[in-house]
Amino acid sequence: MSIFPGWGSLESTINWYWGFHVAGLVLIFLLALSEILAFVYGKRADTLRGIAESTRAEKRQQEINEANAFHATEIEALKKEMEQAERKPGAFQREPTDRQLSPGQGNALIQALSPFRGQKVRVVCGVNDAEGCRFAEAFKAVFVASGWNCDGVTQAAYTRSHPVGIEVTVNQAEGQAGRIPQPAERLIRALIVLGISGQEIFADPAVPAGQIDFRVGRRPAAKTASERNQTSIPFAPGKGRDDRVERSGSQVGEG
Repeated sequence: MSIFPGWGSLESTINWYWGFHVAGLVLIFLLALSEILAFVYGKRADTLRGIAESTRAEKRQQEINEANAFHATEIEALKKEMEQAERKPGAFQREPTDRQLSPGQGNALIQALSPFRGQKVRVVCGVNDAEGCRFAEAFKAVFVASGWNCDGVTQAAYTRSHPVGIEVTVNQAEGQAGRIPQPAERLIRALIVLGISGQEIFADPAVPAGQIDFRVGRRPAAKTASERNQTSIPFAPGKGRDDRVERSGSQVGEG
């Protein structure tokens, strides 16, 4: 053990003893101090974490409140748009038997479509289908309230098969290539959930790429039991309407 300094001297050994004793006490003090500081900083971290979570929760609630206020404003705008359309000279007067969008359906559609503001959509109804054109006006008001680019309701003449119910129609090349615009997918999903339309997305080469044709056809007839058991086709490119002929230049209401 002679390798330790002062090992052979009583005085040196005592000095080293007290030195190590004091060093141990200092280390114990520093250990205790570090534990106390760790506890204090841990409590402070918990406090700051709680403050941060509370701030995030308040921010989320504020965003929810702003979104609710925004959608309430959109619904009011939708109601005013529909009321103005009904008051316009020459506008179609709604009949009790007309298909209608409820306020809840209109609000749900606006919430679903608002993220795609600027989307070009053309609302079309049959030239001799007064009830369909009135129903189309309700959808036009929804598209306008959602910020979509909708100029108005266009009347179209058909030579052979006429649209029945609601047909969401996209460009045929995009549809066959599987490049259905996301706004069209969101629209058809919302219509399915709300019970307004079936699962088909129609395709037509006459529809410009990136645009959506929203065709309001005749009121669907009541389905038989065998028809209700049939499976719908999610996408039917063969149902594009090439029989559409010249559209009339008149607009139903203003865009």
